[in-house]
Amino acid sequence: MSYKVSTSRKSVIDTLLLPHTRRLRRILKEVCSQYSNGYTLEVGAGTRPLREFVRGDYIAYDLTAYKGVDVQGDALNLPFRDGSFDLVLCNNMLEHVYDVKTAIAEMYRVLQDGGMFVLVTPFFFPLHDIPHDYYRFSRWALEGLLQDFSSIKIEEIGLFPRAWILDRLVLY
Repeated sequence: MSYKVSTSRKSVIDTLLLPHTRRLRRILKEVCSQYSNGYTLEVGAGTRPLREFVRGDYIAYDLTAYKGVDVQGDALNLPFRDGSFDLVLCNNMLEHVYDVKTAIAEMYRVLQDGGMFVLVTPFFFPLHDIPHDYYRFSRWALEGLLQDFSSIKIEEIGLFPRAWILDRLVLY
């Protein structure tokens, strides 16, 4: 009799990011509890859609048909009517889209007037999902990309909130 044993190990980066990931999900949960009363779209939902945080109707949208994804498709051509959603979420996906301006324009198009768009994207972060990791956005790049929105609030969410130098050292 023989047995096949397979194991998987989290990478060092995954382990270091666990507290950051938990904090980010708490922030997104809070945002969703405030703004997700109607129709919510998560573009780039990936393997961990934020469905459990949303009140109201929710659609998980991704290029890949992961478990939990409701609609599969490209962020450059969203199959929804103009102004369909009260809340549009884009969590750590934008750096994987080559035509960023078109993706932002599409998310803007499906957001209703007065709706909320929440974008999370890394700045100091190692390459991942190679070869589909294209960009890192500065505050000024984000302001330019989001100029069509009526108001913009940009917040930095560090890996180690009280030790910013560790953010830079750990992620390089």
